[in-house]
Amino acid sequence: MRRAIFVVLVFVIVSLIFFYPIFKGNIPFPGDLLIGEYAPYNSYNFLGYAPGGYPNKGQDFDVIRLLYPEKELTIRAFKNFELPLWNPYNFSGNPHLASLQSGSFYPLNIIFYIFPYVIAWTIFILLQPILTGIFSFLFARELKLSVRSSIFSALVFAFSSYSSVWMEYGNIGHSIVWMPFVLWIIIKNLKQPSILKSIAISLSLAFAIFAGYIQTAFYVFVFVLGFTIFHIFFLDKKDIFKKLSTFCLIFILPILISAMQLLPTLELIFQSARASYFHSSFLRLLIPPFHFVTVLVPDFFGNPATRNYWITGTYIERVMYVGVIPLIFIIYAFLKKQSSQFWFFVISAIVVLLLAFDTLIGRIIYSFQIPFISTAVPTRIMFLFCFSASMIAGFGFESFINNPNKKNILKAICFLGGIYLLTWIFVYIMPIIGKDISWVQNLQISKRNLLLPTGIFFAGAISLFRYFYVAKHRKLIIIFLIILSMMDLFYFFHKITPFAPYEAIYPKTEVLAELKRIQGIDRSWGYGSGYVTTNLQTYEKLFSVDGYNALYI
Repeated sequence: MRRAIFVVLVFVIVSLIFFYPIFKGNIPFPGDLLIGEYAPYNSYNFLGYAPGGYPNKGQDFDVIRLLYPEKELTIRAFKNFELPLWNPYNFSGNPHLASLQSGSFYPLNIIFYIFPYVIAWTIFILLQPILTGIFSFLFARELKLSVRSSIFSALVFAFSSYSSVWMEYGNIGHSIVWMPFVLWIIIKNLKQPSILKSIAISLSLAFAIFAGYIQTAFYVFVFVLGFTIFHIFFLDKKDIFKKLSTFCLIFILPILISAMQLLPTLELIFQSARASYFHSSFLRLLIPPFHFVTVLVPDFFGNPATRNYWITGTYIERVMYVGVIPLIFIIYAFLKKQSSQFWFFVISAIVVLLLAFDTLIGRIIYSFQIPFISTAVPTRIMFLFCFSASMIAGFGFESFINNPNKKNILKAICFLGGIYLLTWIFVYIMPIIGKDISWVQNLQISKRNLLLPTGIFFAGAISLFRYFYVAKHRKLIIIFLIILSMMDLFYFFHKITPFAPYEAIYPKTEVLAELKRIQGIDRSWGYGSGYVTTNLQTYEKLFSVDGYNALYI
């Protein structure tokens, strides 16, 4: 019991440290972008700044225009004992519940009925790393990893780059939350089947759908199904047909449970005016191979939050960073004999990379126009890479703790260090040999952003070498490596993630108040100096003819 409390406290405390701005009265919401760039708020003085002058990171615009207002509309409707079927404020009216992103039936919405909306939103966002961490820890423990290795692995995934950049969206993170929980219950259910565990699996998968992001829920289903089949065929190997039949029912049940959400969503998909990507446009969404360097240096090509991202494409759609220290242990893991489960995650990571990167194999797969795979942003699958990488790192961490091998850790450090060295050589040599290449001047940004990962690498390498020579400090060194890894991810998190004062959350403005007074139930549309950013009307309760949504009629 004490250990369980300790583990929960670890994830709660670490999450609160990452979210320390909330203790200063700030909210995990991109209010900086709202009052800095979005009309009509950017026409007013706020918090001592001139109109449009509030500094912002330029991130999470969908939170401002879609997720936060739509969640508020959902909660408001249910509090009035109404089903939130329709959004009357944008597109001259549009299906609301069917659009799914509001997560109308998500069970954890109960938070919004207990606390004021702003506080509930903060808790809702904060719960993502806490629950993801705890559930990933439980799963890692079921993989026979020690407490320390499980904590390390779970923290790495909970605060990986993918988790960080999508944290404030809420719906994506809450869909992912249930994946490690389901994987944990599946292993326990395969060992000792029970109706209660089967129901827990089905309900959790339904929750992943209800959370509000169908593409992520689909990936969760596929990954969990793949892990289940792998476990039955390669680990259990007994009563295969019986177990497959049982899990068939378990996987069908969540689809039936969530039918009240899926059926209207599917109907809206078929009737939506928004078309799928053209194949040529879709291929441009794939990650270019050279971008793999960001697994070592997340901001090698700059960062949009600091306004120096210097290549085409969307930064948050390409993240794959899990930290420098985990990379050392990932390499180390391959130098030791590992279990079949380890290789499942290796294969999973490779498959994800083939699907997310612009490779020949990926292009062939996407040419078949498979629903959910060939019709949505392909890089959203990268959370499975981060999850697999964190588990592989956990196996490496476990191997190092149980059987530290000086030669193997030296090989791992030399291999990774060699790659960092080559990267440094590249950023220094290219400006000399490629003066006429347009992008070469941007390598100054790459040089600056190489410093921190390189520094963390050296700190980790020195600590690992000391591990072999200072036996009495080994436990402290292990703790230091975990803390160092979290410091690395902490820096990434706060560089990209906006927090804003309460006053920056849809502040009152004279123009919107007057528009609401004279408009009544009529609809408005603004342009030029009278433009109002689309979808803000949902939160402000104004009726508009325009709108912005993934699905609309």
